[in-house]
Amino acid sequence: MVKYIDGKEQKHWSELSSKLKQISELTSDCQLLLMLEMGHTDGKALAAIDNIESAVNGLSYRFTPQSEWIGGNQWRVRAPHIAQE
Repeated sequence: MVKYIDGKEQKHWSELSSKLKQISELTSDCQLLLMLEMGHTDGKALAAIDNIESAVNGLSYRFTPQSEWIGGNQWRVRAPHIAQE
């Protein structure tokens, strides 16, 4: 069954999605810093950051509310995928 959300809940889900995207981007920046600037291509530091990246990869999309057109100029918002499961 599809779950629909109001504007307030949509705002909160969108904020979560945005923060998860920021985490993912920062994690990528950390990986690049370790590998390219510091020359660490393996080891515990890189493994720890890789674990973080694996954990948050793709979560931003799964936390994003989904707009659904219902005709004319009318839209409603479905809860994100993570809340539908």
